[in-house]
Amino acid sequence: GAEMIFREFQVNTVFRPTIFSSINEQDKLRMLSSDSFTSNTQIWSDVVDAMYEEPNCEILFSNIEIKIIESEYEIEFLSPKLDSKFKNVNSYSPFIKITYKSKSILLTGDSTEESEMSALDNLSKVDILNVGHHGSKTSTSQKFLDKTMPTYATISCNSEDGNNFGHPHQEVLNRLLKIMPEKNIYRTDINGNIITTISKSGEIG
Repeated sequence: GAEMIFREFQVNTVFRPTIFSSINEQDKLRMLSSDSFTSNTQIWSDVVDAMYEEPNCEILFSNIEIKIIESEYEIEFLSPKLDSKFKNVNSYSPFIKITYKSKSILLTGDSTEESEMSALDNLSKVDILNVGHHGSKTSTSQKFLDKTMPTYATISCNSEDGNNFGHPHQEVLNRLLKIMPEKNIYRTDINGNIITTISKSGEIG
C-alpha cells in the first residue's frame, strides 16, 4: 500500500484527499466538518499513520487552489474543491495536470464519472491522459473525453491472471478509439512498464 512509500523514501509533502479514517483517533481530530467523508478500512488508517509519523512532512488537502509553478514545468490541481462532497470514495481522487514544454499530462487516479462531471468546467485539451481507475467503465466518460481530447492514453492494469475486474473495460477502449489510433493507447498488461518522455523541444517519446 501507500504506506510503503513512507518506509522507502523521505517524503517532504503529501497531498491527501479529504477522506478521514473513522478508526484512527488522530485523524478524527482533523476532520474538516461533522459530515466529512470517512473510511473504516485498516488500509487507510495505516496510510494516515504513515503520513503523520513521517518526520518533517507537510500534509496538505488536495484542492483546486493548489498550483506549483517552476521555471520549466507547472503542476495544477483541477479538482476537487476543498468542500466537495461525493458519494463514491474514488471520486475524491484529484485531477492533476502537469505541463512541460507546452505539452500536458492529466493524472486522474481512481476518479469516477461523478468527479469528472464536477471538474468539467476546469478541463481542457491534454496531450497525454492517464486513464482513470485502470480503465474502468465507471470513468473516462464521453463528456470527459470531449473536453480533454487526448492524443495518447496510458492505462495501468494487471495482466489477466491477476485482474479480477476485467480492466480495462471494452466500453472505455471503444471511446478512446474514437479519438485516437490503437497504437496511441499504452497498457501495462500489454506493454509492461510505461515511461513517458518529453524532450526539451517538446517532442513526446
